Amino acid sequence: TSHWGRNYDPATRRISSSFSFLAAAADFLAGVCIVIWVKRIFLWLMGLFFLLLIGVSLLGFTHQGNKWLWQQARAALPSLKGELVAGQLGYGWTFEGVGWRDELVDVTVERAVLDWDLGKLLQGKLWIKSLAVTRPVVRVAESEPVPEEPSEPFVWHPLPLKIQVDSLKVVDLD
Repeated sequence: TSHWGRNYDPATRRISSSFSFLAAAADFLAGVCIVIWVKRIFLWLMGLFFLLLIGVSLLGFTHQGNKWLWQQARAALPSLKGELVAGQLGYGWTFEGVGWRDELVDVTVERAVLDWDLGKLLQGKLWIKSLAVTRPVVRVAESEPVPEEPSEPFVWHPLPLKIQVDSLKVVDLD
Protein backbone atom coordinates (compact mmCIF):
# COMPACT_ATOMS: atom_id res chain seq x y z
CA THR A 1 0.00 0.00 0.00
CA SER A 2 1.03 3.52 -0.70
CA HIS A 3 -0.03 6.66 1.02
CA TRP A 4 1.43 10.15 0.54
CA GLY A 5 4.75 8.92 -0.86
CA ARG A 6 5.18 6.23 1.80
CA ASN A 7 5.26 2.50 1.09
CA TYR A 8 4.52 -0.14 3.69
CA ASP A 9 6.41 -3.42 3.33
CA PRO A 10 4.55 -6.12 5.26
CA ALA A 11 7.51 -8.53 5.12
CA THR A 12 9.84 -6.19 7.04
CA ARG A 13 7.04 -4.24 8.75
CA ARG A 14 8.72 -0.99 7.75
CA ILE A 15 7.51 2.11 6.11
CA SER A 16 9.92 3.33 3.48
CA SER A 17 9.81 6.77 2.07
CA SER A 18 10.14 7.61 -1.56
CA PHE A 19 12.63 10.16 -0.27
CA SER A 20 14.98 7.43 1.07
CA PHE A 21 17.73 8.74 -1.21
CA LEU A 22 17.89 11.76 1.11
CA ALA A 23 18.62 9.50 4.08
CA ALA A 24 21.33 7.72 2.10
CA ALA A 25 22.77 11.09 1.07
CA ALA A 26 22.77 12.23 4.70
CA ASP A 27 24.60 9.05 5.77
CA PHE A 28 27.12 9.56 2.98
CA LEU A 29 27.68 13.20 3.94
CA ALA A 30 28.16 12.22 7.60
CA GLY A 31 30.84 9.77 6.52
CA VAL A 32 32.49 12.43 4.35
CA CYS A 33 32.48 14.88 7.29
CA ILE A 34 34.22 12.31 9.49
CA VAL A 35 36.85 11.75 6.81
CA ILE A 36 37.34 15.51 6.45
CA TRP A 37 37.81 15.92 10.22
CA VAL A 38 40.24 13.01 10.41
CA LYS A 39 42.18 14.55 7.53
CA ARG A 40 42.22 17.96 9.25
CA ILE A 41 43.40 16.48 12.55
CA PHE A 42 46.14 14.55 10.72
CA LEU A 43 47.28 17.70 8.91
CA TRP A 44 47.33 19.68 12.19
CA LEU A 45 49.41 16.96 13.87
CA MET A 46 51.83 16.88 10.93
CA GLY A 47 52.10 20.67 11.09
CA LEU A 48 52.85 20.56 14.82
CA PHE A 49 55.45 17.85 14.26
CA PHE A 50 57.21 19.94 11.60
CA LEU A 51 57.10 23.04 13.82
CA LEU A 52 58.69 21.02 16.61
CA LEU A 53 61.32 19.72 14.19
CA ILE A 54 62.09 23.25 13.00
CA GLY A 55 62.31 24.49 16.61
CA VAL A 56 64.74 21.73 17.60
CA SER A 57 66.80 22.40 14.48
CA LEU A 58 66.95 26.13 15.20
CA LEU A 59 68.03 25.49 18.78
CA GLY A 60 70.56 22.77 18.06
CA PHE A 61 72.01 23.73 14.72
CA THR A 62 72.40 27.51 14.95
CA HIS A 63 74.88 29.46 17.02
CA GLN A 64 72.17 31.69 18.49
CA GLY A 65 70.10 28.66 19.50
CA ASN A 66 73.12 27.06 21.18
CA LYS A 67 73.95 30.34 22.89
CA TRP A 68 70.42 30.52 24.30
CA LEU A 69 70.62 26.88 25.47
CA TRP A 70 73.99 27.61 27.15
CA GLN A 71 72.46 30.60 28.95
CA GLN A 72 69.58 28.41 30.13
CA ALA A 73 72.04 25.79 31.41
CA ARG A 74 74.03 28.45 33.29
CA ALA A 75 70.85 29.84 34.82
CA ALA A 76 69.76 26.35 35.94
CA LEU A 77 73.23 25.40 37.25
CA PRO A 78 74.79 28.29 39.21
CA SER A 79 78.09 26.38 39.50
CA LEU A 80 78.53 26.44 35.73
CA LYS A 81 80.33 29.45 34.24
CA GLY A 82 81.72 30.62 30.93
CA GLU A 83 80.67 31.96 27.56
CA LEU A 84 79.85 30.14 24.37
CA VAL A 85 81.83 32.06 21.73
CA ALA A 86 81.15 30.02 18.60
CA GLY A 87 79.77 26.77 17.33
CA GLN A 88 76.72 24.58 17.22
CA LEU A 89 75.69 20.98 17.82
CA GLY A 90 76.60 19.74 14.36
CA TYR A 91 80.35 20.32 14.47
CA GLY A 92 81.46 21.58 17.90
CA TRP A 93 81.81 24.56 20.21
CA THR A 94 84.28 27.18 21.40
CA PHE A 95 84.02 28.32 25.03
CA GLU A 96 85.87 31.02 26.93
CA GLY A 97 86.20 31.09 30.70
CA VAL A 98 84.30 27.85 31.01
CA GLY A 99 84.32 26.07 34.32
CA TRP A 100 82.59 24.54 37.30
CA ARG A 101 82.80 25.78 40.87
CA ASP A 102 81.25 24.29 43.97
CA GLU A 103 82.33 23.66 47.58
CA LEU A 104 84.61 20.73 46.64
CA VAL A 105 86.20 21.67 43.33
CA ASP A 106 86.95 24.69 41.17
CA VAL A 107 87.75 23.91 37.53
CA THR A 108 88.41 26.75 35.08
CA VAL A 109 89.56 26.68 31.46
CA GLU A 110 90.48 29.91 29.72
CA ARG A 111 89.50 28.60 26.29
CA ALA A 112 88.15 25.25 25.12
CA VAL A 113 87.62 24.30 21.49
CA LEU A 114 85.79 21.07 20.69
CA ASP A 115 85.48 19.74 17.14
CA TRP A 116 83.41 16.59 16.78
CA ASP A 117 81.25 14.65 14.34
CA LEU A 118 77.59 14.41 15.36
CA GLY A 119 76.74 11.92 12.62
CA LYS A 120 78.95 9.23 14.15
CA LEU A 121 76.60 9.02 17.16
CA LEU A 122 74.16 7.19 14.91
CA GLN A 123 76.85 4.52 14.47
CA GLY A 124 77.36 4.26 18.24
CA LYS A 125 80.63 6.20 18.24
CA LEU A 126 81.57 9.50 19.91
CA TRP A 127 84.22 10.85 17.55
CA ILE A 128 86.08 13.89 18.87
CA LYS A 129 88.23 15.17 16.03
CA SER A 130 90.07 17.61 18.26
CA LEU A 131 89.88 19.07 21.75
CA ALA A 132 92.10 22.05 22.54
CA VAL A 133 92.18 23.38 26.10
CA THR A 134 94.07 26.54 27.09
CA ARG A 135 95.16 27.20 30.69
CA PRO A 136 93.13 24.62 32.60
CA VAL A 137 93.19 25.14 36.38
CA VAL A 138 91.86 22.58 38.85
CA ARG A 139 91.62 23.39 42.55
CA VAL A 140 90.33 20.86 45.03
CA ALA A 141 89.12 21.92 48.48
CA GLU A 142 91.01 20.69 51.53
CA SER A 143 89.13 17.99 53.35
CA GLU A 144 89.72 15.79 56.34
CA PRO A 145 90.63 12.21 55.58
CA VAL A 146 87.66 9.93 55.88
CA PRO A 147 88.28 6.46 57.26
CA GLU A 148 87.62 3.94 54.55
CA GLU A 149 84.77 1.62 55.20
CA PRO A 150 84.65 -1.76 53.55
CA SER A 151 82.45 -1.52 50.51
CA GLU A 152 81.52 -3.54 47.49
CA PRO A 153 84.28 -3.89 44.92
CA PHE A 154 84.19 -1.53 41.97
CA VAL A 155 82.72 -3.08 38.85
CA TRP A 156 83.44 -1.42 35.52
CA HIS A 157 80.44 -1.09 33.21
CA PRO A 158 81.51 -0.14 29.69
CA LEU A 159 79.86 2.82 28.04
CA PRO A 160 77.36 2.16 25.25
CA LEU A 161 79.48 4.40 22.98
CA LYS A 162 82.91 3.86 21.54
CA ILE A 163 84.92 7.02 22.19
CA GLN A 164 87.60 8.11 19.75
CA VAL A 165 89.76 11.22 20.28
CA ASP A 166 92.00 12.10 17.35
CA SER A 167 93.72 15.13 18.81
CA LEU A 168 94.01 16.45 22.38
CA LYS A 169 95.96 19.63 23.02
CA VAL A 170 96.51 21.15 26.48
CA VAL A 171 98.32 24.50 26.73
CA ASP A 172 99.64 25.96 30.05
CA LEU A 173 98.53 23.26 32.44
CA ASP A 174 98.45 24.62 36.01
